[in-house]
Amino acid sequence: MLAVIAFTAVLATALVGVRIAAVAIGRGPVREAEVGGLHAQLGAAQWLVDQMHDSQGQVYSMPASMMPDIPDQGFLRLNVEVNLRNPGGNTQHFRVQEFELRDADGAAWSPVAGRTTDFILDPGQALDVVLNFDVPARVAGLRLVWTRATADVIMPVPSPDPELIAKAEEHVH
Repeated sequence: MLAVIAFTAVLATALVGVRIAAVAIGRGPVREAEVGGLHAQLGAAQWLVDQMHDSQGQVYSMPASMMPDIPDQGFLRLNVEVNLRNPGGNTQHFRVQEFELRDADGAAWSPVAGRTTDFILDPGQALDVVLNFDVPARVAGLRLVWTRATADVIMPVPSPDPELIAKAEEHVH
């Protein structure tokens, strides 16, 4: 009898997780969702452009070797903050590659590699993750997609403004 009760409890917990994911997936972009034992909440998402200006405000060229890890000319960097939390009773593994940026045509970009890409969250633990994506300045219809436990959760990201796109296109190393 205890085995039946335990199985029923596990099944109910799994169905709640699937329901949350289905709701998140079915209604379009969401700012938070719970999938595969983890709860993700989207924080700030902002576009960055690296420009070097002289004292008169003019953009000038600088060797790429003096500015490592910056986006190439014509690219912008999207900086996305995500809070992950393990609300369950089991240890959960997380990889930053679970997130990718996709455009309206289906092209995808993985996060720029950082020093640490795999994490373990024990029950009750939370983790703030910063993801950076380098994408062409004129790409349209971007969305952040979290793929976990065979579910895709779509999260909204802002579009870059035209002035930022122009700066990225004139950017030189």
